[in-house]
Amino acid sequence: ILAASVLLVASQDRVHSQDARDRCASIDDIAVAVAAGDATRLAKVSNRQVELDIGEGTKLYSRDQAKYVLASFFRDHPPADFALGDAIVVGSTCTARGKFLSVDSKQGWDAFVMLTMDDQVWRLRELRFTRAIRVKPQVPSALQPPRGIR
Repeated sequence: ILAASVLLVASQDRVHSQDARDRCASIDDIAVAVAAGDATRLAKVSNRQVELDIGEGTKLYSRDQAKYVLASFFRDHPPADFALGDAIVVGSTCTARGKFLSVDSKQGWDAFVMLTMDDQVWRLRELRFTRAIRVKPQVPSALQPPRGIR
């Protein structure tokens, strides 16, 4: 009975998919703002402190600093497309992963968004864009010429 109770409580704390999107509606505002390259709109739904990783490592910024950093990022990498996958809500945290494509890049960026509940409002806490890794197909060693012969 105890195990069943723990499982029931754990399953109630973690919400996936459409229920999570309904509970974490601000994530859609963030997706629209990123797709438009609108740093000002992102700042309006941000926490007082925001962690950003836009290819240079994670750094903590104030809301106003983050606005300028993101404006610069969007100026250097104008958005062509942005989509988030399913949201996951665990307690007062909402996360989602997605893809960001810029006009200047065919390979794109992997995206991670984290929101936290602040005064009954979901706020952007973390935003990461990391270059999507392209895997170069490996030629089987049996098909490669011996060393020294090319």
